Amino acid sequence: MAVDGPPNTTPQSEAYSDTPNFIPEISEAYTNIRPPVDDKDILVSHARLGHLSLPAIKRLPNAVRGIQLHAKSPSTCTFDECIMGKMFRKPFQPSENKAKTRRLELIHSDVIGPLLTRTMRCYQYIIMFTDDHLRYTEVYFMKAKSEAPVKFKEYVAKVEKQHRKSKVCRIRVDGGGEYASYEKFLEYLAEEGIIREVSAPYSQQ
Repeated sequence: MAVDGPPNTTPQSEAYSDTPNFIPEISEAYTNIRPPVDDKDILVSHARLGHLSLPAIKRLPNAVRGIQLHAKSPSTCTFDECIMGKMFRKPFQPSENKAKTRRLELIHSDVIGPLLTRTMRCYQYIIMFTDDHLRYTEVYFMKAKSEAPVKFKEYVAKVEKQHRKSKVCRIRVDGGGEYASYEKFLEYLAEEGIIREVSAPYSQQ
């Protein structure tokens, strides 16, 4: 049974101000969270336009309506992404002389994978062995990265069988962990007298 009474004249904001589950309006919450943005700041336009170069942004007020910049704007960007993106590595000078004088003296090895598409036999890794003297490369397929020591043993047995007067002396890898993580493989290298060398990462030269 409804009971008639005086109408509620309390404003809605005051009625819910003491309620613990009170949720402010979206516009009010958005204003409290988002800090004010200076639209005339050139770095703001730089971020909005996909890190466009600052000289190109300075030309926009003369070409596009609605874009205004401060009279004194920085000429260099301070974003870490832009600084790293402009870095480059000097190229290595080509060498005319071969580093090694006989076959199997130095073997380069690297692993590629996992590949996006597996083969019909479920292989998803590739390991390569390159003779530094002959520049001849052999490729083996693997189902897992942990098979790298086994494939290296197969390669050594094959090439030393073909070239009886030559022995593998050194293997050079990039330190990816496919060889260093297995103590038995390091023991195998020690028994065979093969020296393991580690090159600088991401430096194919």
